[in-house]
Amino acid sequence: MKDLSCISDTDLVHTLKSLIASERDVICEVICYLREVDTRRLYLELGYSSLFMFVTKGLGYSESAGYRRIQAARCVAETPEVLAQLRTGGLTLCAVVELFKVSQNKRADVVAQSVGKSKEAVREIVAREVPSVSKPREKVVVTAAPVTPMFEGASESESKGEELYTVTLTLTADEYRLLQEVQGICSNGMDPPPW
Repeated sequence: MKDLSCISDTDLVHTLKSLIASERDVICEVICYLREVDTRRLYLELGYSSLFMFVTKGLGYSESAGYRRIQAARCVAETPEVLAQLRTGGLTLCAVVELFKVSQNKRADVVAQSVGKSKEAVREIVAREVPSVSKPREKVVVTAAPVTPMFEGASESESKGEELYTVTLTLTADEYRLLQEVQGICSNGMDPPPW
């Protein structure tokens, strides 16, 4: 670890700002490369069932970091001006993920409204354009009801004393696609993402 204690305050802040600009450049390059891997579906040739699996298992990103980069790569593929805003800091990676929820034909206008805004502010803008995208949820309500056997005799799980429940969820199309991706990951014997 570099000893920074002898660097002047001015140099410390100047170098930090320079590093942040470099970091944005690197993230933009990663997104461009991921976009190309996605376009070529190269992850399949490498033995991964999805780009998500390649990014998390092959490249070592956490599930949430990988998800954000994939969504950003797909957003940039459809709306290239997003990349320039990401590079300059006009948009954050989290904001780009929110913007990807907007239909491609409306996205350029929403991007213009979102520049310089926080993720929460961008989420509000997106929610106005895409009614199915809710504002941040305070609470997720899940209803569950005990399963009543429809046949004589107990099932294997009931004989072990376990109660079975039916769970009903209402999801947006994006949430449903995410659920399908998580189910695919779980069916491969891997832990689900933490989001």
